[in-house]
Amino acid sequence: MSIVTNSGSDRTDMPHSDPRYNELRLEMAADSADLAWWEMEMPSGKIIFHKRKAEMLGYPPERFQHYTHFTDLVHPDDLDGIMEAMKDHLLGKATHYEGSYRILTSWGEYKWFYDKGAIVERSDEGVPHRLIGFVVDISKQKLAEMEIVRQNEELKRLNDEKDRFLAILGHDLRGPLGGFVSVARMLKEEGAHMDESTREDLLTTMLSAARNSYNLLENLLKWGQSQRGLIKPEKHMVVLESLVADLVADIRAAAYSKGVMVEYSIPSHLEVYADPNMLKVILRNLISNAVKYSQYNGMVYISAPETDEGQVCVTVQDTGIGMSSEMVGNLFRLDVNTKRPGTHREPSAGLGLLLAKQYTDLHDGDLIIESEEGKGTEVVVALPASRPQVAGNR
Repeated sequence: MSIVTNSGSDRTDMPHSDPRYNELRLEMAADSADLAWWEMEMPSGKIIFHKRKAEMLGYPPERFQHYTHFTDLVHPDDLDGIMEAMKDHLLGKATHYEGSYRILTSWGEYKWFYDKGAIVERSDEGVPHRLIGFVVDISKQKLAEMEIVRQNEELKRLNDEKDRFLAILGHDLRGPLGGFVSVARMLKEEGAHMDESTREDLLTTMLSAARNSYNLLENLLKWGQSQRGLIKPEKHMVVLESLVADLVADIRAAAYSKGVMVEYSIPSHLEVYADPNMLKVILRNLISNAVKYSQYNGMVYISAPETDEGQVCVTVQDTGIGMSSEMVGNLFRLDVNTKRPGTHREPSAGLGLLLAKQYTDLHDGDLIIESEEGKGTEVVVALPASRPQVAGNR
């Protein structure tokens, strides 16, 4: 028998069938790749293995004498699976043992291993006596798979955002603009024959439609910028009471038209460390939502009690129609439609709350929502009360 070398010539002088050469080939393969063979004695659990198995984990080979010295390092979420796979093979339910798992390295990180083995020796009674197998480091493959999953999730998120934008442009924005155009046409064609009260009502309707369109466009632009990472907060100390007072003054007319009272109680000296423009967007959307979903004779109350926890918690509370726990849980999901019209059929694109949440996150804050159907909603925005301390500053 001959061996064909790289040069293509035949060699008959190498005893390639010698077991020593087979062992050498296996050693060279293990040394040049992230794989290793192993052998386990039953029922003692004693193991022998190629040193590469320990080296891939950063441990000296002598650390491992028993199979449990390896299984003790397996990730808790993966241990039951591989032990069950081994049990099935030992009981004859599977022709071989096979599994993938994470295992802890000496430097504190997990590697992914693919492990496969089979019984090669049994006692006279048929009891398993010896198993052999091999293990391969598949960490790079797993990382590649995880990256594909991440990219797919990111693609889905971008598609969801695109669909949301198209839905808003196709319906939510067209609605108020269409109303504006219709009222404008009516005034042009019939305005000369209308009494003053009717014209005033129509102008009020036009103003409301224009305001809704403007607010929606503003939210759309800001949301799009935040999604692309184009907005960075410019934080400084902001007097909260004056900022809230301006927002309440802006919305009181809309609230009054619905018979909704808007009140606030904030200490005049209370400050928050925030970007004032972003903070206005956050609170304007929360207060507008509170008014939108309040009924006649409803109440919206804004407060910000002082705390000793380094935070200012601004609370916007209303006595409106509230939400189910399921709706609250889905409010920040792009793939679930939670928008609904206000109590006076005011349009809603569902963007305001998403934008408020994103801006709050940019401030390292928290936005917490509690609601009950028929009883109202409470939204708490927790933001830093002061500048972060810089190491070395006193």
